Amino acid sequence: MWLWDQFGKAKAKKRKAKKTENAKKLVNIIGPAYGYFNTPSDLAEIQRLIEGIGAEINLTFPLGCPLENIVTLADADANVCLYREYGRKLCETLEAPYFQAPIGLDSTTKFLRAIGEELGLDPEPFIEQEKHTTLKPVWDLWRSVTQDFFGTASFGVVATETYTRGLRHFLEGELGLPCAFHFSRKPGVKPDNEQVREAIRGSGALLVFGGYNERMYINEAGNKSVYVPASLPGTIIRRHTGTPFMGYAGTCYLVQEVCNALFDALFNILPLGTELDKAESTPARAVEALIWADAAQGGLNRIVAAQPILVRISAAKRLRDAAERVARAAGVDTVEIEHVQHASESLQFGDAA
Repeated sequence: MWLWDQFGKAKAKKRKAKKTENAKKLVNIIGPAYGYFNTPSDLAEIQRLIEGIGAEINLTFPLGCPLENIVTLADADANVCLYREYGRKLCETLEAPYFQAPIGLDSTTKFLRAIGEELGLDPEPFIEQEKHTTLKPVWDLWRSVTQDFFGTASFGVVATETYTRGLRHFLEGELGLPCAFHFSRKPGVKPDNEQVREAIRGSGALLVFGGYNERMYINEAGNKSVYVPASLPGTIIRRHTGTPFMGYAGTCYLVQEVCNALFDALFNILPLGTELDKAESTPARAVEALIWADAAQGGLNRIVAAQPILVRISAAKRLRDAAERVARAAGVDTVEIEHVQHASESLQFGDAA
């Protein structure tokens, strides 16, 4: 707003853009800036979509915009707000309709049709072409061997409001992955990191979209959650244009990341060959079954319930075997809560209380 007020607003009142009848429709993309996670990729995708339906980019603001060009913001027939947190107020001030950059398959299609209607352009040929090109891998990914886990692969997201809303709408609303928790980072509002930490510890989310803070909280909790970069702060470098969350390309990229995360989750529970060699030998005589105290069984159930669904069977077996080994080492025939707690700590599963 300050840049527009200082370098554009006064001059724009005197400016009359001269357009021929056959001139291309002009669109501003407002919001790209340094310091935003993934801006190069999101910007490239939104620009590709706008040009794909036959419009032309008038100005990308403020990233890469010389001061003398700010006045040309007034020349556009429509504006696209890249991020809800940054640029929305300017879009509301400029005398042209504006649209929010989309995340997800359905949102992108609606975005293209809405902006096409406003500009008098037909987006349908481009949408049809995208189904056979950009979107084609989505169907292969959706039907991949990980498809059986989509209904139970819960996720959490801690990111800007744009990404939090977009990921929930797409992953939960369109793909059916249950959302275990979500937090939106807002300008000038310090996030409650303790709430985020507790959500990660107690939710059992298989996928966690967030920044480096969330990655640390996952490790602190000993969770088996798979971390997917989706936010700052963090040493996450996203300067290439191949990792968009927005548009049709973002749809493909996000489904790909989900599938890769599910494979990672499977990898994390499969024993390595070297670990198989370390397995205890089978005793010559059958080992008598131990009695499980109610408190111990309850503690085991609580720990297992906090794990992602995909790994619960494996986690339950590992924890039960470890707790019984602790009890046998102590020379008792009943597994108590302290044995479960000791086993849980050694396996980094968390607190049994």
